[in-house]
Amino acid sequence: MHSVEPGVPPPAGPAWPNFIERFSDAYAAELEAFVRVAQGSEPSPCTAYDGIQALRIAEAANRSLHDHRPVRLEEIPK
Repeated sequence: MHSVEPGVPPPAGPAWPNFIERFSDAYAAELEAFVRVAQGSEPSPCTAYDGIQALRIAEAANRSLHDHRPVRLEEIPK
């Protein structure tokens, strides 16, 4: 694992120790909320704008992977 910031050393030790244990409750809560929304028993807290922003972030991440450089969200068309 490494940082894209110049001069920042990699973290010591294994990346993301205890990741599953630390976030399992949050993932379970998110899945339960998703199911309630999918079943129609709860309205989605996300707007269409939220969805578009998520797609733009995913596109920036994909470009970053392929271009081997940081990609700013401003580079992704709205």
